[in-house]
Amino acid sequence: MKHIGIFVLVLIVGFSSCQQSEKKVNRTFTDVLDFNLEIERLDSPLVGLTKKVYQLSGIETKQATSPNWQVELKPFVDADFNQPANKDKYTITEKISELTGWKEITYLSNDAELPIQSAVYRYDSTTCIGAQLNVKKSSEAYQFNEQLTYFPQFGYSIDNMQDLTYLSREQFHLEVDFNG
Repeated sequence: MKHIGIFVLVLIVGFSSCQQSEKKVNRTFTDVLDFNLEIERLDSPLVGLTKKVYQLSGIETKQATSPNWQVELKPFVDADFNQPANKDKYTITEKISELTGWKEITYLSNDAELPIQSAVYRYDSTTCIGAQLNVKKSSEAYQFNEQLTYFPQFGYSIDNMQDLTYLSREQFHLEVDFNG
């Protein structure tokens, strides 16, 4: 009887620990920003934005007092390469700037077919102060290159170039400043 009680207790503890591990998000690289957490952080009535789009046709400026951060940061969320399947697909280098003391971690793709070709994260101590992701996608119909740059305290920029087969090339530069 005593052994059955211990066995049941072991099963309950084992089952509850399995349930807890299922709730965790499996993230492969530890020094990579989770842009879903950035969305949560920015989702406040106190944080707005000023957006400028530069195109050949001119400059367009827009302000938003309560932006939809899921829409605004979607390119960054879509560029999430922090998946277990990518564990061995990136070469990681780390260096410390002698001038500033900032740590820079670079992820360089080992596979030309991966959409995220490189990513650089800059840290001041343990705080991420910037990230830059280079996205490249192509098919028979188009080639798409995007450079996403993110500064958690200030805003972000997106440099986009799309070359559509049989059509002209489209380019734009987007700058977004956080307000508040």
